[in-house]
Amino acid sequence: MSKEKETRCIVNDVILVGKLRNVNDKSVIDSTLSHEEQKELALKKYQFTLVTDPSEAAKNAGFNAGRYFQIRTADPAGETMTLANGRKVRLSSKTGKYGWANVFESNRKVHFDEIREELLAKRVQLVGGDPNNGTVRLNEYGLMGFWDEFPAGFFYEIMTINKTTGKKEKMMSAIRQDDGTFKKQTATSNIIRHFVFQDEEDNLEAIRENLRKQVEKYKVVMVDNTTDNDRGTQAPANPVNQEKPATETPKKEVSVDEEP
Repeated sequence: MSKEKETRCIVNDVILVGKLRNVNDKSVIDSTLSHEEQKELALKKYQFTLVTDPSEAAKNAGFNAGRYFQIRTADPAGETMTLANGRKVRLSSKTGKYGWANVFESNRKVHFDEIREELLAKRVQLVGGDPNNGTVRLNEYGLMGFWDEFPAGFFYEIMTINKTTGKKEKMMSAIRQDDGTFKKQTATSNIIRHFVFQDEEDNLEAIRENLRKQVEKYKVVMVDNTTDNDRGTQAPANPVNQEKPATETPKKEVSVDEEP
């Protein structure tokens, strides 16, 4: 690759996140069945081509329901190397954690169609061999792009979408106290993380600036609690970048696409 066109893009493994077709379905797929049988039952139990459910306010503003995929991406791993003793091992993924993204049919039609073709052809694997976790891996598809992580320049409150009301609300995080108890606090971060598709790489700085503006409205206001006597020798405490609780629904600091 020439130095004029260096790129951060890699091939990303794609996992589709589904939801129950019937919210009251409490059935458990038998893990002793063959892989193909488990896969067929999982595809019947979970819906992977999702549809947005806009609020009344969104409908009045002209936003209609649209199809999308909710995906998790990561370096696919699987490379092998031979150790000095001759033993061959598979290397771990270079990605430490999954990244979440939404692929909407309305603004990323090509990628939406590519993913849909893989799903319709059933070129999928059960993630972790578990047919009951609502996720499948596209085992013959790689999405070009990369996860970009950069400092916002300030702390901001992490927001999420209330699935019932469709309104944004503060994300709460359980923080362990010194005495071993837990206290719920508003989750904050000073990092912005988003997926960059290959055709967006040349506009990275503009995208970053736009994302900063999106979260700036949730900026944590620093309060100076020092007195005139100690001002300059004692700085107010900075808010802590809290660890987000694990959830079934992706909770992102910020995304180019709003979560429906």
